[in-house]
Amino acid sequence: MTRPNILFLMTDQQRFDTIAALGNPHIYTPNLDRLVRRGVSFTKAYSSCPVCVPARYNIRTGREMPTLGVYKNGGEDLVEGQCEDMERRCGVFLGRRMGQLGYRTFGIGKFHSRHNDLGYETFLRAEELFGSPEGRALADGGLRRFPFEARPLRRIGQMAADRGAHGFPDHPKDVLDRFASGGGP
Repeated sequence: MTRPNILFLMTDQQRFDTIAALGNPHIYTPNLDRLVRRGVSFTKAYSSCPVCVPARYNIRTGREMPTLGVYKNGGEDLVEGQCEDMERRCGVFLGRRMGQLGYRTFGIGKFHSRHNDLGYETFLRAEELFGSPEGRALADGGLRRFPFEARPLRRIGQMAADRGAHGFPDHPKDVLDRFASGGGP
């Protein structure tokens, strides 16, 4: 049996009814509408945590806040005896698990994670929280360990000038095209 290709999009603070194909006649979203027609939409999904960083880790691991040890933006708050390594504590990150299942994985965007390895084969991140000394401290010195320098959003124009209009060294479409030509899901 052929496995499906999976495109998992996560947007910040976007309700299901902000897409025309899901019933909003007052908005124009042709690209999202096309994806809705060809895929699955989770119109009754909710986050068990409305805070950005714990919500992202919840999706990444399938674990709730007490296991994650993340209750707010800005670091872990572990209880005594909790393993410090998140993947040992919570299980393999979604990107890594999909790779283990034979999928080629491509993570791009804002991850709000202090972890530099979320299991993606190709990982392009733009994190505004790493743009300050405080953000770098929260990220456990993250800038030194990234394959490219993350820059704050206030300098997105300069980042785009350095890396092309999209702001990344490889255009996401080019990476997806390379994945598609390589065979496999």
